Order: sequence, then structure tokens, then C-alpha cells
Amino acid sequence: MAESDDGGAAEQPFREALARMRERQRSEREAHIDRLVADAGKQGRCVDRAYWSLVYDLELAPLTSNRRQLAELGIEVPPDESVAEAEVGAVLWRVIRGLAVLNTFLLHTDHLTDRELYRRLDSTILDEPVREICDGSGGREFIDLVGGVAPDPEPRPPVSERDRQLPRPEQP
Repeated sequence: MAESDDGGAAEQPFREALARMRERQRSEREAHIDRLVADAGKQGRCVDRAYWSLVYDLELAPLTSNRRQLAELGIEVPPDESVAEAEVGAVLWRVIRGLAVLNTFLLHTDHLTDRELYRRLDSTILDEPVREICDGSGGREFIDLVGGVAPDPEPRPPVSERDRQLPRPEQP
């Protein structure tokens, strides 16, 4: 994650934070699903673990935000207005790569400058509530930077070719 010439030593705290976060998420998820299955069995209801895993992931997993998750990994997201123009690209890509580690992927960003994209991430997107999905659950979040807004009379032409470089989910 960190880009340095120290043979990867700068990445060690990040890797450790990621491992701690994923282990915490897994253990909390497993304990909660165990309780759901046990309660369902006592009530004579469905005890299919896969079913209760989906219920947990989609309806009961704790709410968080991508900003909180990035902070837990040690990835700082400074306020847009405090990021110098010369630094916005590097800060943006640090956030994009951090989101990818969280299985959160951006789509359709070429019409935005680095500053515009960072501003949207910082001002709204990173603070939107999301379910805290455990890494092994197969869940992915996709954030479409074109969808969900009022249509422009004229589509904006691309100002970057960022989309080709954006991280994508790994295929099984």
C-alpha cells in the first residue's frame, strides 16, 4: 500500500492493521451468525447457515463508513481544502487503493478531474453508511460516479483515463 524504497517495511503497519480488522470482522460475524442459527433452531425455524449469513451480511452487519474503515487501516483522508493541488493525485490514489482493499470499487470516473473526484469522495461518498462486510463473505461495493445524479443535458467528455487504471475485484 505505502509506496517507499524501504523494501516493504512501510507496508507492515498497514498489513497488521488490515489483518486485525479482518480478524475482528470475521470473529464478530461468525459469533453473530452462530447466535442467529441457534435462535432459529430453538424456534423451529430454518437453521441453514448460508441463509443466516446472508441475513447478517445484508441486514444486520454493523453500519460504518468507508472513511472509518480507511482510518482503521491507517489511511488518512485529509479534508479536500487542505490538500495542495500538487498532492491531490497521490492522496486520491492512496484512497482509491485503500477502498479496493476494502472491496469497494469506483466506476465511471473519467469525466472528473482528480480534484473533483477527491472532493466528491471527501464531501459525501466516504461518509455514507455501509454495512461492515467481512472479507471472506464475497461482498463487494461498487460506487458509480455517473449514476444517481440528475442527467446532464450533455455528457461531460473524459478529462482523464483513470478508469482503465482503477482496481477491480479479483476473480475467483
